[in-house]
Amino acid sequence: MTIKYRGFTLIELLVVIAIIAILAAILFPVFAQARESARKTACLSNSKQSGLALMQYVQDYDEMTPNVYSVIAGTYQLTDMWNQLQPYTKNRDVFTCPDRSQIGCESNIGLAGGKPSDRCVGLGYNWGPVQGFVNNEAEGGLISIHLFPTGYAGETGLGVAMSMIVAPADTIAFMDTYDTPFYTNTMDEGLSSFPGASNGALPHGGRYNASFTDGHAKNIQFKGGYCPLGSGKVMVPKNGADYGKWCVDPTAVVNSYLGQMPCDQIAPLVVTKVTSWFPN
Repeated sequence: MTIKYRGFTLIELLVVIAIIAILAAILFPVFAQARESARKTACLSNSKQSGLALMQYVQDYDEMTPNVYSVIAGTYQLTDMWNQLQPYTKNRDVFTCPDRSQIGCESNIGLAGGKPSDRCVGLGYNWGPVQGFVNNEAEGGLISIHLFPTGYAGETGLGVAMSMIVAPADTIAFMDTYDTPFYTNTMDEGLSSFPGASNGALPHGGRYNASFTDGHAKNIQFKGGYCPLGSGKVMVPKNGADYGKWCVDPTAVVNSYLGQMPCDQIAPLVVTKVTSWFPN
C-alpha cells in the first residue's frame, strides 16, 4: 500500500497566518502593559526606599531635610539630595526610574565625577511648586531658602526642620522627574528634558510615583502642558486637591519668582498660565 502525504493548501496556510497575526495583535499590547506595570512597580519601590532613606537621614541630622549646594572652583561640583542619601541606600540605582532611560545628565553639564554612561536620576527632590534662580527665594518645599551668596560662585539650598511640615502624609519628598541637576520635581522644571509631547508619554502614563515625608509612597495622576515658565513645559496634578502637596505649610506666604503668596496658591496660578495642554 502506498501512503500519500498531503500538505497544507494555500488557503489553510493563509488562515493559520491570519490567526497568528490576530493573536499577536491581542497579546503584544498585553505584554507591553505587563512590562510597564513592572517598571511602575519597580519605580514605586525605589521611591519608597528613597523616602525611608530620608527618614534615616533626618534622624542623624537634627530632624533637618538635606541641604543642596553647588560651587564652581575650577570644576563644577554639585551635591544634590541623592548624594547625601546614598550612604543610606548603598545604591545609586534606588534614585532612578526604569521609565527614564536617559543617561549622562551630570556629565552633559560638566559636573565633576559625572560619567556619560550614568543613568539620569529619576526621582526629583521637593523644592516647592516652582524653582527659581534668584537669591533669597523660598518656594515652600523641603528647601527653606535658595541662596546665591555674594562672592561665591555657586548656590545653596537650605533644608527645613521636619517639625515645620504641617501634614507629613500630604507633603511630597520625592517624585518622578525629567529634570537635570539639581534634580527637582517642581511643576516648571520637572519636564525640562522630557522628550515627549503627550500625557501617555509621561512617566507611567502620567501616574507619577511619589514618596511622602512620613515615609509612605503612592501614585498621583499628572498631565502636561506648555507654559511660559521655567523650562517651557509644566506638569500639573489632574486633581486640584493635590496642588498643595509640595507645600510644607500650604497657607504660609512664600517668596517665589511668581511673587509673594500662600504656597498653595502657586499651583493654581501656574495653571492659569498654561497656553495648551498635552494630548492624551
